[in-house]
This record gives sequence, C-alpha cells and structure tokens, in this order.
Amino acid sequence: MPDTDIVSTARAASAPCTCTCACTCTYVCTCACTCTCTYACSCTCTYVCTCACTCTCVCTCTYVCTFSCTCTCTCTCTYACTCACTFACTCSCTCTCTYACACTCVCTCACTCTCACIYTCTFVCICICTCTCTCIFQAMFITP
Repeated sequence: MPDTDIVSTARAASAPCTCTCACTCTYVCTCACTCTCTYACSCTCTYVCTCACTCTCVCTCTYVCTFSCTCTCTCTCTYACTCACTFACTCSCTCTCTYACACTCVCTCACTCTCACIYTCTFVCICICTCTCTCIFQAMFITP
C-alpha cells in the first residue's frame, strides 16, 4: 500500500555541510513506513509518514525477571484489519528479593583445628555452608 510523505522544511543559510534529521513516523497497518533525508546544517525537518490503511492492534506483554531482579518487558503485537488504531504498550514490573538465612557451621576434628567457614545463600534461600579446616596434630611423648 502506498505511503504518503509530508515533508516540511525550514532551512537557514549556512556553510555547506550535512546533517541527518530524525524521522518521526506514524505506523498504521502492516505496511512499512520509512523516512530518510539529508539536509544542510541549521535545518528543521518534520516528517509524517502515514500508510493508507487501517487496522486493529492487539498487544500482549510478557514480563521477564532476571536473577538480579532487573525486569524487562517484551511486547508482541499482531495486526488484523478494518478498524483504526494506534498501539502503545507500557509495561512495568517490580521484583522484591529478600535474602535471609541463618547458617551454623560446625567443624569437628580429633585435634586442634583452625576452621574458615563460608556461608552462602542461594536465590531460594537455601543455606550452603562450606568449611576448610587446617588441623595441627600434637605429638605425644611417652617417657620411661
């Protein structure tokens, strides 16, 4: 379906150089709408692109949370026909993560031990306790 480009420019006299002006497009229906232009510097460009058809837009939002609780929102849109529409999808997602666990680590050894214990909690708050022990055995002397 044909696109109609309405371009209004107001350009001031300046030294010859080029700049690319951003394109603002209004998408209606499934036909692609692309505007690209290069004008001399100190120019003001307005682009309005409209596709000559109408449609209905259905948006479905899916919230995805990563382990670090940074949330992203993915929106997928499908198009049907014969109704005017504009679509906008505003998604928000709030994740609250609480890490709380009490760990107790006990190192046993039949000698004098120096233990270094590391406590870690998984995302579902399962406590993992890892101990590394260095033992110093005491020599026993029997005197006659």
